[in-house]
Amino acid sequence: MLHPSETHACVPTTERGRGILICGNPKSNSILFTNNRSVLILNLDNPLDVSVYGDRAYQATKEFKVLSGRIDDLQWSPDALRIVACGDGKGKSLLRAFMWDSGTNVGEFDGHSRRAI
Repeated sequence: MLHPSETHACVPTTERGRGILICGNPKSNSILFTNNRSVLILNLDNPLDVSVYGDRAYQATKEFKVLSGRIDDLQWSPDALRIVACGDGKGKSLLRAFMWDSGTNVGEFDGHSRRAI
């Protein structure tokens, strides 16, 4: 029988022919990934330090439609709460800031007439 101090986080769910999305946070040296209906945050400095969010009724994916076209680059905000994405898009916005955990739009950078890189 395993002692609770020896219990480790589960690995991401895999499916043949499909990539796995694992997000890293350099500020806290942690990674975020999904497993079935749970979202896990694993501290790489201490693998026993794991946060599990399992209140989801459906499969967790962490996929957000940020731009209407291809995303060329992503950048974390200094406080590691937001992400800015840039690339191809339709309309007037080719750069968008959103919350990492919900995908909520928190800002658009207008005025670009071509792809932003």
